[in-house]
Amino acid sequence: MDVIGLIAIIVVFAVVVLFVNSPVAKGKRGEARVSAILHSLPSEEYLVLNDIVLDNGSGMSQIDHIVVSLYGIFVIETKNYKGWIFGSETNPYWTQTIYGHKSKFYNPILQNNGHVRALRRMLSAYRAIPIIPIVAFSGKCDLKNRYLFYSQVVYYVELRKTIRQYTERVMTVPQVNEIARYIQSNNLTSDEARKQQKNCAKARICQYETNLEQGRCPQCGGKLVLRTGQYGQFYGCSNYPRCRYTMR
Repeated sequence: MDVIGLIAIIVVFAVVVLFVNSPVAKGKRGEARVSAILHSLPSEEYLVLNDIVLDNGSGMSQIDHIVVSLYGIFVIETKNYKGWIFGSETNPYWTQTIYGHKSKFYNPILQNNGHVRALRRMLSAYRAIPIIPIVAFSGKCDLKNRYLFYSQVVYYVELRKTIRQYTERVMTVPQVNEIARYIQSNNLTSDEARKQQKNCAKARICQYETNLEQGRCPQCGGKLVLRTGQYGQFYGCSNYPRCRYTMR
């Protein structure tokens, strides 16, 4: 083998390694694993929809998984992360720590709440049906602050049990099928729509940060007011109790 051929093989190998270890590839592997877990649920009770992009009225929302069931609709955000994970219910960013190196990522609870709002807007004719948000993390990470969350943040291995704990029937089988078909019919699959969704996600994060910098609530636009509570001072939204956003 000549030198040029050897260099070409090394370059191809390096590109493959970089792709396999890229955040996009890791995310897809996590979504595939969660999809397999969800598909292990009884098919006569649960319908699983993956990678759904919806128009939320002001942009696009990409939802990793939606489970339409006799017991409600579950909206699941998947995170395939390693290391220690620190975060709170309302802080705009969480922290991932691996071997002393820290990096930030957008709060997945807030991210998933946005997905729920988009789905609720689309399913306005089904307002009585509960929509349950769940954030699922890989078991390769350690969720340090999970006991502080009101929202459901679980590991992949806990996901099936978390969903199965809902046992009160709120829909019939025909209704489950009808809603699943309706969501699928509104799923935006074109490359242009997917590109627009990514741009919208970046724009929402920028707007979130801008609101905080200007002392506005990132959820409703109200004024952030300094308050004192049981655990010290914090900023709360002036529109409380309608809006319960807080920040320490």
